[in-house]
Amino acid sequence: MNKILIAVLKDQRDQEILLKEKWYRIPLKYAPKHKYDIIAFYQPANFKEAGKRIEYYGIVRSSKICKRKKLIKDGIRSDDKYYKISFFRIVKLKDPIVNDAKLRVSFKYTTFAKLYSSNNMGELFDVPDIEGMVEGILKKLKLSYKREYVVKATGNKRYRFDFAVFLKDKTIDIECDSEKWHSLKAQKLIDGKRNSDLQALGFEILRLREDDIVNNEEACIKNILQICS
Repeated sequence: MNKILIAVLKDQRDQEILLKEKWYRIPLKYAPKHKYDIIAFYQPANFKEAGKRIEYYGIVRSSKICKRKKLIKDGIRSDDKYYKISFFRIVKLKDPIVNDAKLRVSFKYTTFAKLYSSNNMGELFDVPDIEGMVEGILKKLKLSYKREYVVKATGNKRYRFDFAVFLKDKTIDIECDSEKWHSLKAQKLIDGKRNSDLQALGFEILRLREDDIVNNEEACIKNILQICS
C-alpha cells in the first residue's frame, strides 16, 4: 500500500511553520481519502531557486480538525475547517526530487522506496517524460525551438508554451497533453479558450496526445512536419 502523501507547501510561510513548529494544514473539503504515515512536501515555482522540487518529508504523529483562525491569524476564511497534521520530525532529503517533467502537483501518493530512489517527479509516480520525448523529436527534425516560451495575451494574460517552434513565417506552439489532465472537462474548456486567444495573436497550435508521444512517434513526426509546412 502507498503510504506517502505528496502535498504542496503554498509559500515560504508554510515552510517556516513546517520546519519550526512541525505541523501542516489541509483544507477539510479537499483532504485526500487514503491513509498515509508520511507527507513529502512539494515546493512550487514561487520558492525560486528552491522551487519545483521536494526537499522535506515529515513522519505523521497526529491529526485533528481545527478552524483556520486557530491555525493562521490572517482574517481570511476564519471559520473554514482544516486538518492540522503534526509530525514527530521533519527530514531533509539528501538530494531533492526535481520536477523536470513539469507535472502538476496536488495530492498524490507514492512509496517510501520511490521517495528515496527517484531523482525526478516522473520516476516518483511512474509518469513518462513526454516533454523530453517531444524534445528528442524536435532535435531529430533539426527545428529551432525553445521550451517553456512565455507570450503575453490580452488583459495581462500570459501563456507558457511547452515548446515554441520558430519558422521563417510563423511561430508554432506545441503542447504535450497528458491523458489524465487534459481529458478533464474543465481543462478542455481552458485549453479551448487558450487556443482561441493564441490563434487571435497569429500563433499556430499543435497538441500532441500522451499516447501518441509514448507509443507512436511516427504520428507525432507526421503532425509536426505537417503544421511546419
